Amino acid sequence: MWKGIVYDILILVFTPFLIWRYIIKRRAAGFCRRLLSFSIEKQISSPIWLHAVSVGEVIALRGIVEFLRESFPSLPLIITTITSSGLKVAQANFSSLAKVMLLPLDLSFFSRRLVKALNPRIFIAVETEIWPNLFYFLQRNNTPIIIINGRISERSFINYQKVKVFLRDYFAMIDFVFAKDEISQRRFVALGVKKNKISVMGNIKFIKPSLNPNKLTQVRNICDSIRKDNQSLLLLAASTHSPEETMIIKIFSQLKTVFPSLRIMICPRHIERTGEILSAGEKLGWQAVRLSQNYSSAADIVVLDKMGELLYFYPQADIVLMGGSFVPIGGHNIIEPAFFGRPIVFGPHMDNFRDEAGLFIRNKAAWQVSSAQELRKVLDELIKDSSLRLRRGQKAKRIVEGEAKKMRDSLEQLKEWIE
Repeated sequence: MWKGIVYDILILVFTPFLIWRYIIKRRAAGFCRRLLSFSIEKQISSPIWLHAVSVGEVIALRGIVEFLRESFPSLPLIITTITSSGLKVAQANFSSLAKVMLLPLDLSFFSRRLVKALNPRIFIAVETEIWPNLFYFLQRNNTPIIIINGRISERSFINYQKVKVFLRDYFAMIDFVFAKDEISQRRFVALGVKKNKISVMGNIKFIKPSLNPNKLTQVRNICDSIRKDNQSLLLLAASTHSPEETMIIKIFSQLKTVFPSLRIMICPRHIERTGEILSAGEKLGWQAVRLSQNYSSAADIVVLDKMGELLYFYPQADIVLMGGSFVPIGGHNIIEPAFFGRPIVFGPHMDNFRDEAGLFIRNKAAWQVSSAQELRKVLDELIKDSSLRLRRGQKAKRIVEGEAKKMRDSLEQLKEWIE
């Protein structure tokens, strides 16, 4: 297939540039591992193959993996991802349930060998992952290609349109798309997926995963020690990006003058930034510590520097502040804290969770603020009013429980592709 040859050439031409780009971002090791990652576990045969690009998509798989394990306990599972951080989270969450590995670079030699070795029963990708060589060899192997939580952002749609002539054949290879919403459904059709091969599933992130009770107890004890006493409240700033932490710590400093027992835990989206956040806290006069070390109970700021553990800390937080929403990142998953009835506050940039943010706001189940001043005001109200925290948190919980029920029919439809 001539497009596959052109695609291979482009990958080879741009690989040195990509390696240099990743060196600058200090992620070159993960890219090189993908470049060289083509060893196959021989004992895996005809698995259900799940693919998630990075951390967010890997975390979203938790409910799906549990559903597949319950429905098909004897079938092997393999989970692939393309980032080192995604690999760490997948190994932490699924190593006892599935084989976890990096997806090799999508060169025809690697993809052909991988598909031949695995002979997968089905390939299921989260959101939108178009791998031309992989799709080509999966189709030749008669392996169904399924997209779940299918989402195409406006920016991605514009970019896909620019190379539509090249990609249309690969979109047409997809056997079925469970789209996240109607907008994405229309965009998939415009890019080449047939109308009869797509339906709106909703967001799989509404499926609540099971949690390890021993781990929950451990985290509860940690958070109790951070709080110090029953009067202390714990503010959890989740999935933060630079320079959000500096803004949050400054607001925390203002709140501490009124609420001296307030504590804060910051969980950066990229834990390699932990040192940077500790320095920011210390510059503003606070004792800031890593959770992974023997932190002092005297510390007011704790940085969660362990990959894949954020979900366990949501139930222990009194207020959740969602990062990635005060900078133009597009926001992060506000569904997870809602599982546990936590009051949630987020900023103006929620493009990646626009529908969920709108649903929560319409039902008065969360707060969206547009500035640091507004954030400080909302946090002040929440700290003062425990009944307000409870009411808003319970509204958020009811929303996610209602949306989860809508997912059941789609999951049963997914089973049909495997049976």
